[in-house]
Amino acid sequence: MRAIHVTPVRGFSLFELVIGLAIILVMSLIALPQLVDVVEEYRAAAVAREVAGNIANARIRSITENSDYRIVVSDSETYALEEDVAGTWTSRATYEMPTGFTIGTSGDYVEFHRWGNATPAATFDVTNRNSTVVQVVTATSGRSYVQ
Repeated sequence: MRAIHVTPVRGFSLFELVIGLAIILVMSLIALPQLVDVVEEYRAAAVAREVAGNIANARIRSITENSDYRIVVSDSETYALEEDVAGTWTSRATYEMPTGFTIGTSGDYVEFHRWGNATPAATFDVTNRNSTVVQVVTATSGRSYVQ
């Protein structure tokens, strides 16, 4: 029979483990601020998509209910859905921005007509606390998209 020779496997010393953990820690500390910024940018895009969805909902309601609707920015933290009822704009819903986000617009409002078109074309700016701005654009065709 032939003898099998097994060489012992050398492990890591405590010093090598500490150095390895220190390298990982330093790399994590360097990457963490960038990761936080990326998360904030994704969150801003998500809030902008929510605003775009509410704007699209106004357009859909104007078509299905054969009535004029508009989205109005009330202040930097709220915007509203209003319907034209016999020549008077009546509030149908109020939307609040999540904590740390504000909304602004290039004009006062965007209005959707019975055919789905919008006047005037508008751009809504969604801004987070890091001053990242994501725009929601509404064209005169009525289509809204996040830019």
